[in-house]
This record gives sequence, C-alpha cells and structure tokens, in this order.
Amino acid sequence: MNLHSNRILFIVAGALLIIICTLAYSFSIMKQANEEVTQNITDFSRGSYDILVRPEDARTELERQLNLVEENYLGVGQGGISLEEWSDIKNHADVEIAAPVASIGLFTALDRTWMMEKDPVDPVYYEVEYSTSDGNQDYIAQEKTFMYDFGEPHLRFGSDFDVSSAYFGEEIATFNFPVSYHQVVAVDPVEEGELIGHDFSPLEERAFDPTTGYSEGEEGYASIMTLSDVSVPVEMRVTVDALEPLTDADLTEIYDHSVEGNPMLTMAEFPEEYDELVEEHLLPQRLHNPKTLELHPSDNHFPFSEGVLYVTEDGNLSIGDPDDIPNYGQVSHYTAQQIKFNLEPVDYNIREDGSLAVEQVG
Repeated sequence: MNLHSNRILFIVAGALLIIICTLAYSFSIMKQANEEVTQNITDFSRGSYDILVRPEDARTELERQLNLVEENYLGVGQGGISLEEWSDIKNHADVEIAAPVASIGLFTALDRTWMMEKDPVDPVYYEVEYSTSDGNQDYIAQEKTFMYDFGEPHLRFGSDFDVSSAYFGEEIATFNFPVSYHQVVAVDPVEEGELIGHDFSPLEERAFDPTTGYSEGEEGYASIMTLSDVSVPVEMRVTVDALEPLTDADLTEIYDHSVEGNPMLTMAEFPEEYDELVEEHLLPQRLHNPKTLELHPSDNHFPFSEGVLYVTEDGNLSIGDPDDIPNYGQVSHYTAQQIKFNLEPVDYNIREDGSLAVEQVG
C-alpha cells in the first residue's frame, strides 16, 4: 500500500504506536570517504508544525544555540514522551489533532542480487559503478566491482571474493545490490488519518508471506506502509566489454602467478597479489569496445519490495515477479531486515560566518 509523503505534523510523541511507515533516510556504499560538507541548518529546519512536543532533554546543544530543529531530528536520540502524556495533549481543549510519530529505527532494503542476461559461451567483461546522491552531491563507491567471465571453460575472475560468490555466470550475470538504510516510524491511525485525510483501515487486514514466514499480527510484527514517492537511492553504471578467449598459454601464466596455483585463494586472501594478476594477465584480454548502461531503480522499487531485480531488453533496471521472468537467478537474505540501526546526532561545527561544517569519515 502506498502513501504520499507530503504531510504536516502538529504533535510528535516518542511512544510505540500502531502503524509503521517507511521513510527514505540514508544510503551508504562508500567503504572510505573523507568529505567536508558545509550547509546551513535552515536547509534542514522544519516549520510545518503548529506545536512540536518532545522530552525536555531531547534538544541538542546545536538546537539550543540556533533555536532550530533539524528535519531529521526523529532519526537520532533516545526516548520520547509517554502514552499518558500524549493522551493528556490529545484531550486538551485547545488541541484539535495530536498526531504522534515514534522512531522505530533504520532498516535495510532487502539484501539481494540483481541480474542481467548473457550468452553462456561468449567471454565478457563487466564493470559496475555504484553511486548515490543526497540531492546536493553525488557520491561514487570507491570499491571497484568487476568480473572477467571467459564463458567456456567457465573461468571467472571477480574483483573480490564477495563479487565472485554472488555471480551465477551461466546464462545470467548477477551482482550484489548495494545496502541502503530506510527510516521506519510508527503513527496513530486515527490521528494520522484526520491529519492527512487518509484511510488506514486496510492495515487491519492480515496476510502471510510463505517466502519469508512473516505473518502479520504475530508478536513482534506489524503492517508496514511504504511512501509512494520513495525509491531505493542508488544508481548503477554498467560497462560491458568483449574479451579475447584464454589460450592454454594464458591459463598457464595465470596459474603460475597465483598463490599456490590457486586464483580463488589469491583473490580471497592475497588481494595485492591478485590485483597484480588482474593487471598483468586479465586486463590485456579486453577488446576495449565497451557498451555502457545507466541503470536507475524503477518507480515500483520501494525499500521493502521483494521482486527480482533485472535489466530489461531495453536496458532499464526493473523489478518483477519470478513467474514473469523466464530465465532468472537471485540470492536474497531476508534476515538482514530483522536488524535495526540507530543514529547518533551529527557533530556539527559552527563556523565564524554562521554556516555549519561536518567532517565525514568512513
């Protein structure tokens, strides 16, 4: 079920409530980063509340100095007002709507692979560049993802062990989809319905997913709605290039320059030696006549979507039902969505000109 994200909140409470909604929050694919970001906190302040209610100790030192609340305040900090306090506010004669929001935490989108069809025999080189954006800047993953697939005799050399273990390689090429983090919050269906004019009654329906074994209504589970204008914030640039087939002499060189004659062992445990192996004996096999695809999540790829991610014939990244895809393969790890992540407030520094700076490392 989808819900548009435009909303106005009057009263906010940090109590565990009934319905959970998903909000895109952040995305991280960079193993290493060292960026200095300067923005004014007014970019993130929020003025659409009549009254914002939080515990007395919820304000950060930065909020006290600037007398502004960050838009993502709900994603950090601990605690909140109680259900009793919310009831008192709701019953106040001057309060028309008291719509609480409780932060449940950050959860990952489904951990899985994505796929594209390939010829089972032709030697092909794949290179995938992942990127994301905060709406202001683009961020490119520094870890290089590639695969040398020599078809027959089924020799494949990935950029690292994780890439190789996720690669099926017969009639499809499969790669891990990057991890993204999405905020999940709970709201009260009655107050929220009055606030935004939306009917939440469909959430009372119960359903069972035989794939995951999750049953709505069981202890520890609740219905989840996703916002209609939220997608997984990742883009992919895929380079596809033909390779010269390996000769017997090429194979001898590769095994001779592998640790203990084992390229997989070299890849998994001796990355520097493996990089040299790739540079000297695999890179020269490229024909350097590449084709490039720019892939973006489709409109129906929400954070909790469970379909198969695949590249269509016209070169788009789509998501679909396995029954509708003749030749597919995917590895999914549903247990990853059982893990919750919390955030600490951002450590801003106020500059002399009044702007804010934060150093991001890692």
